[in-house]
Amino acid sequence: MTNSMEFEFDKRLSEVEYYFFCLAQLYKFNEQKQSNNLKRKMKTKTHDFQDFLVILKANSFIVLYNLVEASVKNFVISIYDEVSIQSLNYNDVCDKLKKMWIDIYYNDLSHTTTNYSQHKEKAKNMIEFIIEGKKIEFGDEVKLSGNADLKQIRKVFDDHGMTIDSSIIQDVGSGLLEVKNKRNNIAHGNISFIEGGRESSVGDLIKYKDEIIRFLYELHTEVSEYVDNQKYRC
Repeated sequence: MTNSMEFEFDKRLSEVEYYFFCLAQLYKFNEQKQSNNLKRKMKTKTHDFQDFLVILKANSFIVLYNLVEASVKNFVISIYDEVSIQSLNYNDVCDKLKKMWIDIYYNDLSHTTTNYSQHKEKAKNMIEFIIEGKKIEFGDEVKLSGNADLKQIRKVFDDHGMTIDSSIIQDVGSGLLEVKNKRNNIAHGNISFIEGGRESSVGDLIKYKDEIIRFLYELHTEVSEYVDNQKYRC
């Protein structure tokens, strides 16, 4: 895995750990007498300090989801980077990546707006591209937006010829789904922040965070081995 991907992964992990550290500290502070002055200052006609803490809990779902989606995308893009760095052509890469490249190559064609001639021209260009042995590129798009749950992540990995150890799936599945659903409901305006954070304790959120980070480390290991052993090649 490239140094830039390692740096980005470590940076995001550090930010998330700091967020949850601060969240836990604020809840401890909330139980102390010296918090009363701050509580008075933060009280309005409609909300108080307790509401602020609940909003921070709700924001935890967004923080965690962002970590998952960004990490999975960066892991996959690190594979694309290796293919690009080595200037590989279509015949150099494994069947899974061949299929992936074809899908990407055709992505700018809409089946509802293009005609037979356009598809024929696209196919002709693709055949010439392969015969001439030109360097292939995958870009930086990984389709996950708003749907980074276990099922989708497993599909992304399988599409690239990677597998996720089944022993870690049981630990993360339900928590990851809860994070995705809560994040989407909050982000799309289906529920308010207070509604989104009210039912979850700080302990619940820290449990989700720890499970997700362990899961991401396993994905990191799988991708690193995939790249180190050049499994993207034929």
